[in-house]
Amino acid sequence: MSAVLTFVVSVLLSGVVAAIVAHRLASGRAAGERVQTTQSRLVALVGEIRDNIELAAKPIIGSGKVSLLTEQWSAAREHLTDAPSHIEEALRAAYVEVERYNSLAAQARTLPYGAGYMDKEVKQQAEQAKVKLEEALKVLPSK
Repeated sequence: MSAVLTFVVSVLLSGVVAAIVAHRLASGRAAGERVQTTQSRLVALVGEIRDNIELAAKPIIGSGKVSLLTEQWSAAREHLTDAPSHIEEALRAAYVEVERYNSLAAQARTLPYGAGYMDKEVKQQAEQAKVKLEEALKVLPSK
């Protein structure tokens, strides 16, 4: 009877140990995938930030106002919890300025065509966005 009991206990323990090992492996894999996703998103942001810096350098074309890009930011912001805090802070500060610029440019587009009423404000906000984007670019991984 004790041999049967010993066998049952050993089978149960080996199942528990196997479950613990499987859980730890899965947790480690999931954490690795999260870090990889975060890194991929940050690298994708580098291209968008470079494009935005170029766009912000010349925010008014004729009497039209350009819009700065936010697609990669929208996709990446959910994954920032795994990024270092200095990267998260720099990106949030940059894209707050991008949103401010885009709002101002949208408002300027509602004014009479070619009037240029808000050109000075649009250019100033574009410059502020450009500065913050350049700061964010310095802390992002390039590959």
